[in-house]
Amino acid sequence: MAIKEYGQAASEVELQDNPGPIKNQDGESIYHFMARLRRYLTRWTELAGIKQTYQALFDSILKEQYLTQCRHDLAIFLKER
Repeated sequence: MAIKEYGQAASEVELQDNPGPIKNQDGESIYHFMARLRRYLTRWTELAGIKQTYQALFDSILKEQYLTQCRHDLAIFLKER
C-alpha cells in the first residue's frame, strides 16, 4: 500500500491498480523500514476488518490472490456476495 493510500478505506485500495512493491526510503534503516511495513500491514488489516491472527491473515491473502487471478467479472461477482 503506498503512503498516499494509507488513509483510504480498504475497499478503495483494493480497486486501485497495484502500485508495486514498497521500497526502502533513502537513508532508512532496516529497523525503520520493517516498522513502517508493520504499520502498513496493521492498518490494512484494521481497514479490511481482518482479525489479527495468523489464520485470518492467511485466509485473506489467499482470497485476494484468487480474486486477482480469476476473470474480472467473476471477481466482481464474488466481492459483491
